[in-house]
Amino acid sequence: MQPQSPQTFPRLSIIIPACNEGDTLGQALTTLLKQDYPNLEIILINDRSTDNTGDIVDQLASQDDRIVPVHITHLPPAWLGKVHALHLGSQRATGDWLLFTDADVHFQPGVLKKTIALCLEEQLDHLSVAAEAYSQSFWLDVTLAAFGLLFLNSINASEIGKPESDSFAGNGAFNLVRKSVFDRTAGFAWLRMEVVDDLGLALMMQQAGAWNCLVFGTDEIGLTWYPSLSTMVRGLEKNLFGAAAHYRYSSLFITVVLLWLLNLGWVVAILQQPGSWLWGFGIAAYGCLLLYAWAVWAKLRRFTFGMLLIPVGQLILSVILLRSAFSCWQQQGIVWRGTLYPLQQLKDGQRVKI
Repeated sequence: MQPQSPQTFPRLSIIIPACNEGDTLGQALTTLLKQDYPNLEIILINDRSTDNTGDIVDQLASQDDRIVPVHITHLPPAWLGKVHALHLGSQRATGDWLLFTDADVHFQPGVLKKTIALCLEEQLDHLSVAAEAYSQSFWLDVTLAAFGLLFLNSINASEIGKPESDSFAGNGAFNLVRKSVFDRTAGFAWLRMEVVDDLGLALMMQQAGAWNCLVFGTDEIGLTWYPSLSTMVRGLEKNLFGAAAHYRYSSLFITVVLLWLLNLGWVVAILQQPGSWLWGFGIAAYGCLLLYAWAVWAKLRRFTFGMLLIPVGQLILSVILLRSAFSCWQQQGIVWRGTLYPLQQLKDGQRVKI
């Protein structure tokens, strides 16, 4: 990603919601404050945190006048907390471009200039950058690789940005939008109950006629999405059922059965007598899966040993999906940031269906 720099850079507003991010916010913000972007404001939102996030926000704002601190103490009815924070942040923003990112994302030097220059050079209205997900656990790495492959398939990533394509992509770590086009969308009020707000933003931009692009920036931005597999299991509990099965148990059944067939069928075949046609079919099926995974991750310029066990990772994801659905059924909704959201309210407010 080496676009030509413009003579002048437009004003950029970075919107960062933070809820109980005291352990990660300071280090992540340091990488932003070191950026050399010349016309920058950072809207840092403390969203009802119960730890020291609010104190960190105020301390950082006192040290750097580019930071605009915002403190949320009350959540209106029928709003997801993060979406509400993004809504308030977008209203406070004064930039010609808005970057929506998270409080744990680390930026390499110069990335803001590069991405804005790319948007101006290619006349983009929306740029989503896929980030590096740091992992120190083998089984977490396996599951992240499987999740990434399923996600890229579900959004039809290869078609994004092509003429006449209706594919779109959003990434919570880096969603950069042109403000003038964002103002033509329905806004975050339309997404107030959408659990995948990053994809929801991308959908709104597409509906507003935005020219969008997805790039792989694993050497430019990164984050520890989940520190362990167990935290990933708990973290996806709140949104995987809605994102993957649209809160429908019939869709859940079909999705899980397909995952099991695709990822266990070749295992059963390989266990047959070596040299038989069924054994050969199993070997070929596994080989095709690895080739496809390699082709995808080659675009990311990244290889991990987790790729070799992507079928196992997809089976783990099916279990996480079942757990998410059970939790939603048990609570008749989801609990997110300490608030219970009723299931029917979530169904009525869902906008993204991929």
